[in-house]
Amino acid sequence: MDQCKALIHSAACYHALDQLAAAAKSVIKLVQLAVTLSPADCLSGDVQAAYAFVKESIAKLTKLHVFLDSTSLASPPPGMEELSCDERQIIHRAVTSAVEMMLSEVVGFWESIVCPLVQATMEGNGEFLLD
Repeated sequence: MDQCKALIHSAACYHALDQLAAAAKSVIKLVQLAVTLSPADCLSGDVQAAYAFVKESIAKLTKLHVFLDSTSLASPPPGMEELSCDERQIIHRAVTSAVEMMLSEVVGFWESIVCPLVQATMEGNGEFLLD
């Protein structure tokens, strides 16, 4: 997992410096390493938690969200011309999967916390807001 954290740090640094092709290549290495993780590599042996951490880290690299658009597969985004078609496919899948996971967590939060709170407020004629 230490190697994953190093690659996450590397990707984040490149991302901050607007070296997006290098950031994308770090993410590709990260994905390739993450799929080889075993329980012995992870804290408490929880591979799924490690995958979630990796995906969350990838989703935070917002400048790579240009790969959410499938047209990036045929034509590389500006500054990413050095990425091969295969590399663009890998980064597209990684970013899409990571962002989808983050969105599902947000939806889950809204459904489990916010919606019941709003419903309780509406049923109480707004008294909750006045407390």
